[in-house]
Amino acid sequence: MKNLFVFALALFLFTSCGKSDSDDIEICSEELSCIDENCLFTIDNEQGTVSFLTCFGSWAITVPSTDQSKVWYIVDDWDESYQEEGLTVTFCGYVRENTKPLLLPDPMPGTFYQISLENIEVSVQ
Repeated sequence: MKNLFVFALALFLFTSCGKSDSDDIEICSEELSCIDENCLFTIDNEQGTVSFLTCFGSWAITVPSTDQSKVWYIVDDWDESYQEEGLTVTFCGYVRENTKPLLLPDPMPGTFYQISLENIEVSVQ
């Protein structure tokens, strides 16, 4: 009986430490594909952090890059409830070249794009 209790306890502990469904948030049910010549690429179910870019006077989502820099996605139009510095979000959308003019002469390092969001949700921490 004692062995059965230990086995049940171990099974419970291993299953409770497993990956939850919320770890793999999929907010776009279908993979996006570019629909016009301005689209460079699409982003599907990416996680990033919201920031205000003073150099462009716009809100953006930043994602760390593999080369230790950051990629900034300047959002065209989005709900004000997502405009909170440091908010972690999961998003998908259509990315194009950044055409926003600089308001300050020295932007922060990284790569800048503009994005038309298809969907966005606050990520659970």
